[in-house]
Parts: sequence; C-alpha cells; structure tokens
Amino acid sequence: MSPQYSQAPFTSKDVRQFLNDEFEEINHRYKWLAAKHGGKWPREGDLGILEDKSSGYFILVKTAMRYVRPDTLRGRMPDDRLRDVLEALRADALAPLDTLYLFILRQNVPQDPTDLEEWKATVGLICIPLEDFSEWTGAFGDDAFRVLYGKDRHEIEEMTRDLGAIFYTDKESGQPCNYHKSFPDCIFNPKRSDDLYVDPRRLHERIACAIIGSLNWIHISDEDGTISSVRTLRAEADDHVFFKASKCLTNPSSQRSSSTALFCGVSFPNTSNGRQQS
Repeated sequence: MSPQYSQAPFTSKDVRQFLNDEFEEINHRYKWLAAKHGGKWPREGDLGILEDKSSGYFILVKTAMRYVRPDTLRGRMPDDRLRDVLEALRADALAPLDTLYLFILRQNVPQDPTDLEEWKATVGLICIPLEDFSEWTGAFGDDAFRVLYGKDRHEIEEMTRDLGAIFYTDKESGQPCNYHKSFPDCIFNPKRSDDLYVDPRRLHERIACAIIGSLNWIHISDEDGTISSVRTLRAEADDHVFFKASKCLTNPSSQRSSSTALFCGVSFPNTSNGRQQS
C-alpha cells in the first residue's frame, strides 16, 4: 500500500484514486481479468460501492484490497474475491467495516466446530501487544509463544497468512500483529462481533496462567554456552512479571462502562498489537 495514503484527512477523491491505483496494479499483473469482464474490470459501480462504504475511512478499502489481492490467492482469483467483498458489504449497510472483518474471519474458521473456541482465542491473543510482556517472552522465547497461543510459530504464521487482510507478521520481532485497532474493537464487543465474539476476560486468565505457570522454569546457560531448562520455584514475590500476572488474576478489570479493560498495565482492547499499520 502506498505511503501517500497513510495519513488523514481523506476525501472521496483520495479513496477513488487509491482504488484506481490498486486495481491498475492488479490488472497489470492479471492481464486476462479485463478481457474476462468485457474489456474493463472492475466496473464503475463496484468502485462506487467501495468508495461509498468507506465513508472516507481508508481502513475499510485497505482491508478490502488486502483481501482482494493477497500474496497467495489459494485458488480464488481477484474478481471472485472482489465479488465476495461487495456481497458482504451490501448485506449490512450500518456497519460495513465490522461486516468486512467478520466476513474475512468466517472464510477461515475451522471446519470442526470443536476447534472454534481455541481458534477465536488465538485471534484475540494476536491483538495483544506481547512487547508489554517482554520480561516473560524474552526469558522463555518460543516456549512462551507456544504456551500462550497453543500453537508453534509455524502454525501462527500459516494462520496470519490466511487472515492477511487483518494480520501481518512484524519483521523485527516476528510477532503476529493486527493492522488496525478497529479490529480488536470489533471482536471484543459482543454486539458487534456476534458469534465470533472473543471474551477478553478469558484471555486475561489464559495469559496470567501462562505467565505464572512458566515461573516454575528458568533458563540457564551451561559452561559451553548451551541453554538448558531447570525446574525451580521462583521465590521473588515481588518479581515484576509475577506481580503483573497475579494482579490480573486477583483483580480483573470490571470497567463495564468502558470498552477499555486494564490488564497488567495494558490498555485493552483499544490497542493495536505491534506497530499500527493502516
């Protein structure tokens, strides 16, 4: 996405120019698309729908275009993907961005219903900035990653690729991140996310239990420089990480009047993981 579209304010003209640039690049890459659709793709009316639904917010058209032109199409061509997006947006005139998020999620939910809750938990956990728990993740590395997400890095990378319109992998940290805070705002609100609602209280408990449980382990370096794990009880009751986790378990946020819950010093869920990208 061109950086010239990363700053507000926006106008309908800006949105249309962005869409024109994006589709020009797609048509250049897939030269057969225009011929397939009678010499021009997309239609002017399709561009008008995207422009109208965006209401001047670039996050909607950027999310839509990340879905239409992903790095890996996996069998569905850009014209099919655009048709999917337009049909989803037409179905809900009141909350088009939430509709788009939920549509993309539903294209990737597990086929086995018994896996749905764990999948939703992983989606929610990706929205939490793990750098706020750097003392823990730094000490336990991939072990902490696996305990928290219930998946190894490769599985998470596969998941973020499938949901590439919503998530990306930070190149510096290797952590999965959400592009924009509007996504966690959606999935952590039961009125906006419907059956794909993620309960932040359950995530609070999961993170706290993972941190406290991992405090039974420390990593030490042997004389030859290799790393080994030794089971030991951490006696430092005032340990910074332990304090943050135990505070979460004993005093979870109950600020029902606000969509922001205070968890271990993290503003949640009105926060975007990693470096926010629009």
